[in-house]
This record gives sequence, structure tokens and C-alpha cells, in this order.
Amino acid sequence: MNNDKSDKTEKPTPRRIREARKEGQVAKSQDLGAAAVLLGLAGFFIPAWQFVIQNYLPYMVASLQNLTIYQAQMNDLPKVALQAIWLVVLGSLPFMAISLGIGLFINLVQTRLNFSVKAIKPDFKKLNPLTGVKNMFSMQALMNLAKTIAKLAVIVYLCVKKYQAAISTIAQLSQMEMGQILYFVLHFAQELMLQIALVFLVLGGLDYIYQRHSLMKQLKMSKQEIKEEVKQNEGDANIKAQRKAKYQQLLQNAIANVKDATVVITNPTHFAVAIQYEKDGLGIPQVIAKGADEIAQRMKAEAKKLDVPMVENVPLARGLYAKVKVGDVIPDEFFGPVAEVLALVYQLEEEAKHKI
Repeated sequence: MNNDKSDKTEKPTPRRIREARKEGQVAKSQDLGAAAVLLGLAGFFIPAWQFVIQNYLPYMVASLQNLTIYQAQMNDLPKVALQAIWLVVLGSLPFMAISLGIGLFINLVQTRLNFSVKAIKPDFKKLNPLTGVKNMFSMQALMNLAKTIAKLAVIVYLCVKKYQAAISTIAQLSQMEMGQILYFVLHFAQELMLQIALVFLVLGGLDYIYQRHSLMKQLKMSKQEIKEEVKQNEGDANIKAQRKAKYQQLLQNAIANVKDATVVITNPTHFAVAIQYEKDGLGIPQVIAKGADEIAQRMKAEAKKLDVPMVENVPLARGLYAKVKVGDVIPDEFFGPVAEVLALVYQLEEEAKHKI
């Protein structure tokens, strides 16, 4: 295993990185997401609470004032409980919406709009207790534990410092009016959230750099892997070249055969089928060229250039394209509609001769 890792000395190729992204392997910092959410909450904290107080506080006060009445009427207690739960849910909605929106946004920014279904699929290998114990004592787990302890220590330190700075004001809260107390509490909480968010922002930035470095190290490739990828890319390029050459051949043949067509039946936009029929002979109409999309458009342009008649018949064009190969005669199921098209072409040719 160590030998395998020591062999992986080369930087990951763009293809390896793309494949990793499809698997959901992207650099991402949870601390950066937490910092963004805290900053967003701090920014909207006071307006959100003002919204909650203006819209829901009167209902809460009324419920508390009528508590003795509700106690007398025990049948109303379930109704009161449901109202209380509903008010709590409604009061939490602004904060939940802010957290969810910012969290989703910062996650998409970090992953560069990457979404992988494989990343959210359940992995039953993780349920293996031996693997779980091994992961608990891995270097990554120890580092995560150290980071968590450090973050908790920073949060406690900031809370203590903030409390010490405001202790004189806190001691006077009992002498203040409700509005002043509310103002102090909201601004105290907002400033504390901002301080914690800024610390998390710095930690998150450093963590993101580390996560990206760790991911690039994990995706490193051996020289043999790079050689195999080069061969595979060359093989893919050869297949693409063969497909392109085949397509060009089909295009050239389709355009070249239009000159021998009696009529070109069109969809009109997606399909074109060139039919050849010798009026004075005893043969059966034959498909000499067909094409879809770009080839169909090129066939139509060539037919127009050479004055080959074109007839629009959507079901016939689709049917011939789907069921008749180039070089095959018209089968019985299409013989009647094709005969009608040919009769129309010959009729138009006769009318054109009489006009001359």
C-alpha cells in the first residue's frame, strides 16, 4: 500500500480531476460555510427579530395573558399548545431561510456548482465496525478533533471577553425598560456573532486551502497511470476521428446522390429522403440517399441548387427514413404514398412543359 502511494508522484490530470468531481470529491470547508451563515445571520439578525417581534410577539403576549383562562378550560389546552408550536415555527422561519439560503449558496460556490448523485448514495462499507474504529483513530480524525477543540476554545474565549466588556451594562439591566433591554440583548448577540463569524472565516479559508491541497495529494497519479490515460485519450481520439470520417462519408454520399433523384421527400426540417424512379422503366422506386438534421438540410440545399423536385410529406419522410435503407426499394407499405408523390412530380413537370 505504501509502495502504491510512493509511486503516485505526478500531479493529477484534468481528466482525473473531472472524474473526481463526478464522484463528489471536491475541496470544501465546513468552517467556511459556518462563517458565511453566521455573517448572514448577523447581518439580518436585528431586522429578522424586529419582524418576529412585530408580527408574532402580540400573539405570544395575548396567549400568556389568557393563560389562567385556558387553565380553567382544560379542553382548550391542546389548541393553545398547537398555537404556541405554530408561533415558534413561524418565528424561526426567517432564521431558517437565511441559514439554508446562505449555506446552499456558499456550498455551490466552494464546489463550483458541482452536484454529484454518487456523493449522496448510501455507502454500506462505512457500516463496517472495523473500518469505523480504524477511521476513529486515523490522522484525519485526530486533526478534526483538534480543530473542533480549538474552535470551541475560541468561541468560549470570545464569549467570556464579550461578557467582561459588557458586565457593567449587564449589571444595570434590572433598572432598564424592556425596550432598552431588548436593544442591548440584540446588539450584544449580533456583535458576538460577527466576531465568531470573522474567526471562522479565517479558519475556514485556511481549512479550504488545506482541503484543496489534501485533495490534490490524494488524486496524485503514478507515471504508469498517466501513460495509460494518454493511451486511452488517443484511443478516444481515434474513435472520434473514425466517427467523424464516417459522418463525412455519409454526408458526401447523400449530397452526391441527390443529382440522380427523381424527388426529395422532406419532413421538412429533420429528415430528407431522395427517391429515384425511372418513369419509362419497369423498376420499383428506390431510396438512393437519406439524412437527418444537418445532412437533411445539405440534401435540400443541393436539390434546390440542381432543381430536383422537393415534396413535403412529414409521415412519409419519417417512415422512409426509419424503415428503408439506402439502396433498398420502396416496401409495399409505402408504395402507395410514394406513387402519389411521384404522380404529383410528373404532373408538375407536364404543366411546366405546357407553359413553355
